[in-house]
Amino acid sequence: MIKNTKKRNEILMIIQNTNKPLTAQEIYDAIFPTTSINLSTVYRNLELLCQENILLKEIRNDKKSYYQMNSYIHKHRVICTKCHCDIIISDCPLKKLENAIEKSTGYQLTSHIFELSGICPQCQSKEK
Repeated sequence: MIKNTKKRNEILMIIQNTNKPLTAQEIYDAIFPTTSINLSTVYRNLELLCQENILLKEIRNDKKSYYQMNSYIHKHRVICTKCHCDIIISDCPLKKLENAIEKSTGYQLTSHIFELSGICPQCQSKEK
């Protein structure tokens, strides 16, 4: 059980009130105008919250770590390489593949990372 602190609560509030995963820098930028906090404090708290399974961390193709609340609901996203907007894919396209891999290897798979990138319709229309 982790200690409940004001800064940790503010980090969680920012993440809870956003409908997309955020980087540590985005979280810091949202908190800093109202609270004195260091970026290193944000990183430390994010890592602790991930260790406690409160947050999920994903490292995307842009090599940045993104954080979101752990809702225990399996999600995958399609991310625009131009504007970085993303949408959630409703069904996991890897379920059948996971089952086949478990059957052929004997492993019990516990997680996977699946990320698609492309150009969203809005950015495509700007290019024309």
